[in-house]
Formats: sequence, structure tokens, C-alpha cells
Amino acid sequence: MMYHDRLSILKLRIMALKSKRCRAGPQSEVFCPEAFLNVVADKLAYTSAMFINIELLDQFFYQASIFWFSFLFVLALIARTYSFLVKSIHGFCTTSTGRR
Repeated sequence: MMYHDRLSILKLRIMALKSKRCRAGPQSEVFCPEAFLNVVADKLAYTSAMFINIELLDQFFYQASIFWFSFLFVLALIARTYSFLVKSIHGFCTTSTGRR
């Protein structure tokens, strides 16, 4: 669509919004679809923004859950290693003192 065509369409839409029928109030919504289209456009913009925000939050929590799962896994490995070392040292000390 050429810019001239778009400009003429926008001018027609502005003229329609400024007309007496459009300014008459809610009872004139049949004669003034532009106002209705503005409301629909605003609602679509709000809905799409909310959808994007929800997707971003979902991605954030997904990444956070992966981080915390990895962190807890590493902590469990450290705990197992520590427990193994404590048991080994305790067993070494018990056997070395028992032989004397």
C-alpha cells in the first residue's frame, strides 16, 4: 500500500471520529465503528503485552529452576563426598588405633 493511500485512509478515519454521529455517545456505536476498533486495538495491545510478560517470567523461572536444581545437585555431591571422607578418616583412625 502506498503512503498516499494510507494517509487518505487515516484522514477518513479521523474525520469519522470527529463527526457528530461518533460524538453522540454509546448509543451511536453502530454508526461509529472507529471507536470500537480503538477499544479492540487497545485490548489486543494489552493482551499481547501481558502474554509477552508471562512468557518472559516463565523463561526466567525455568532458568532459575535449572540453576537451583544444578546447585542442589552439586551440594548433594559435596555432602556425599564429605560423608565418604569422614567415614574413611574415622575408619582409618579406628583401625590405626586398634592395631596398637
